[in-house]
Amino acid sequence: MNTKLSAATILLIISMAVEYIAIDTVKIYMALNYAVNDAVLFPIMLVPAVALIGPVFLGPIAGVVTDRISTRVYIVPLIAVCIWTPAVAVVAAMSNGFQLPALIILSLLAYLSANIRIASSKFLVPKDEYTPYHGAVVWILQIVPVFAPLLAGVLIASPLNSWVLYGGGIAILLIGSALFLLAQRSGSAEVSAKSAQGFKGMGVDMRAAATFIISDRPLSHSVVVAALVNVAVFTSGYAGVAALKSGTLTVFGTEIALHGAPLIALGLGALVGSTIAGRVKARYAPCQALEATMVASILLLLLQIAVMSHPLSLLATTGIGIAGSITSVLAWDVRLQRSRSDNIGTIAGLTGSAYKIPSLFFLPAIGWLAAIAGIQLASVAATASLALLYLVSRRSAVFRPQKGGGAL
Repeated sequence: MNTKLSAATILLIISMAVEYIAIDTVKIYMALNYAVNDAVLFPIMLVPAVALIGPVFLGPIAGVVTDRISTRVYIVPLIAVCIWTPAVAVVAAMSNGFQLPALIILSLLAYLSANIRIASSKFLVPKDEYTPYHGAVVWILQIVPVFAPLLAGVLIASPLNSWVLYGGGIAILLIGSALFLLAQRSGSAEVSAKSAQGFKGMGVDMRAAATFIISDRPLSHSVVVAALVNVAVFTSGYAGVAALKSGTLTVFGTEIALHGAPLIALGLGALVGSTIAGRVKARYAPCQALEATMVASILLLLLQIAVMSHPLSLLATTGIGIAGSITSVLAWDVRLQRSRSDNIGTIAGLTGSAYKIPSLFFLPAIGWLAAIAGIQLASVAATASLALLYLVSRRSAVFRPQKGGGAL
C-alpha cells in the first residue's frame, strides 16, 4: 500500500483539520461563555442542540446538492465558513441576542462545507491514496473533540479584544481555504473536474434512499442505536459542563479554562474508542456490538450522574466517549456495507441527519428541566427516557433479523 501522500492530499488534510477544529471551538466557546456569564443552565444545553440544526435539516439535501454542483464552486461555501465562524465567536463574546441565530447559520454552512470536503476527496485524492487519506481523516475527527474544548477554554480565560478574535480567526481559516484551493490546482492530484448537473430529481433520489434505509433492517438498526447513543454522548458532555457551572462538580478549583473538562474527557474517550473499534468489528457482529455500546452508554450515564459531584464522573464521561466512538465507527461501517455506489451520498446525508434528531429535542428538554430542578435530576430523567426509548425500539422490526437479507 502506498503511504506517501501527494501534495494535494496533504493540503486537503491540513485544510480540513483547520476548519473542523475552528468550528467546534466556536460552538464550545459559545456554550462555555454561557456557563461563565449566564445565571441559568438552559442555554448551556441549548447551544449543542442549535448546532445540530444544520445537520438535521440540511443533512437530507446536502449530499445531493454536493453531488450536483460543479467542483469549481466548492470553494464558495468554504469561504463563507471562513468569514462566518469567527463572526459567531465575536457575537458570543459580546453576549447579545444574535448568538443562537448566528450559530444556526454556522451549523448550516459548516454541514454543507463538510459534505463538500467529503465529496472533494473523490476528485482530488489519487485512488492509491484513499486508504491513508481516510486514516488521516479519522484521526482528525478524533483529535477535534480533544483540542476544541481546550482552545475554547483558553479563549474564555483570555481577555481578547473582539476584533483581535475575529481577525485572528478569519486569518487562520482563510489559510485553510487557501490550502484547499492549492489542492484543487495541484498538478500532483488526479483531478477530475465535475460540471453542475442541475437539481431535477433530487426529491426522487431522497425518497428512494429513505425507503431503502427503512427497509434495510441492519442499516435502520444502526441508525436507531447511533441516534440514541448520540443523545447519551451529548448529555454526558454538556451535563458535565452544566454541573461545573452550577457548582455540582468541582475540577481543580473550577478554573474558567477548564469548564470544558467534560468535553475534553469525551474527546479522550473518542480517541481510545477509535483505536479499539477495529478489534470490536473483528470479534463481534455489528448488531451485537451496537447493542452493547447502547447498553454501556446508558449504564455509564447513570454512573456519571451517581458521582456527578466528584471528579471521578469524568471517568464515566470518558467511557461514554469510548462507547460513542465505537458506535460511530460501527454505524459508518454498516452504512458502507449496505449502501450502493449510486446512493451512498444521499444515504450518508439522510442517516447523518437521523443520527442527530433525538439529540435536537433531548438537549433543550434537559436544559429546561435543569433550570427548574437541577442538572442531576434532569440527567436522570434524560437517562430514563433514553432507556425507555431503547426498550421500546427493541420491540420494533429493526431489531429483528432480516429475512433473506442476512443479519449483520
